[in-house]
Amino acid sequence: MKNAPADWNFVVVAGTILRKDMHIRFGRFVEKDTDILFPVAEGKYNFIDATINGLFMHKDMFKQVGDWDTNTSLELCKTLWAGYAVEKGCKFKAITNMKIC
Repeated sequence: MKNAPADWNFVVVAGTILRKDMHIRFGRFVEKDTDILFPVAEGKYNFIDATINGLFMHKDMFKQVGDWDTNTSLELCKTLWAGYAVEKGCKFKAITNMKIC
């Protein structure tokens, strides 16, 4: 994420086909560079339980918060990272009706 060429970027899991213009559709919900958007999938509407497939964030915000810890479970990693993000003023937004593929 920190080396991405664009300012706003998706996390996309291998094998996923990204729909056309998803960045525009998600972009309607962006108010600041500190917004972190993720799709509601399978009834999971909080960041910790939600899929990372479709996570949409600004690369500068990611640089400020820092890398994800790869030495822990995904749930713990997301919990810790979300805490750091909130300390930096980030706002998490669960977006409905935005299937990635």
